[in-house]
Amino acid sequence: MVYAGSERILPFHITCKKVSGVHLVIDSTYKGCFMVEHEWRKDLSTLMSKLTHKFRLKVLSGDSNKDEKTLRTIFSPNTDIRFEQSPHQKLEAIISQQNNGDRVMMLGDGLNDAGALKQADFGIALTDNINNFTPGCDAILKGSALNELPNFYQLSRNGLQIIKISFAIAIAYNCIGLYFAVQGTLYPLVAAILMPISTITIISFTTLATRYFARKHKLR
Repeated sequence: MVYAGSERILPFHITCKKVSGVHLVIDSTYKGCFMVEHEWRKDLSTLMSKLTHKFRLKVLSGDSNKDEKTLRTIFSPNTDIRFEQSPHQKLEAIISQQNNGDRVMMLGDGLNDAGALKQADFGIALTDNINNFTPGCDAILKGSALNELPNFYQLSRNGLQIIKISFAIAIAYNCIGLYFAVQGTLYPLVAAILMPISTITIISFTTLATRYFARKHKLR
């Protein structure tokens, strides 16, 4: 009989300094334990330092606290880091934040994050293979592009500015047309010209502005 897994599933008690990890028992004889080390993404500390200035960060991990020391060096000292969190506990944490009036952006890379990703105001699923199955979310971000998250955030804010300016341009065109219309001087030919010109102006502005901000944030 072979057992391989956590200490809780072993058929007898063992004395081992390594509580976490994969313990191996063969024919009722304890053979030892091995641990799988996490491979942290490149420049993760730099990314967290950038996000700390704009967001209040919180870590909800389903793993044990064996990597707590490493995570404390990556995140700021006041970051709330919780380990051994079940999918239900992650979901409850998101709901609790929202009940406090916070808008929550959730990043997750597994199906155990599905509930929290769906509940969050904006859920981002991280994946290293975009063809793999991903939980329901608002966006899918390739793992190699994680360091660009602050730039994507800033681009989305610029996108809102572009939308507002586009509305202003459309209103300006309508006001000009209305001014001539109430005076009875807006001829059908002029109206037929104004409509496509306003559409072309807005499309050209949004295209050029989006390209400009994308280059500014080094996303092109």
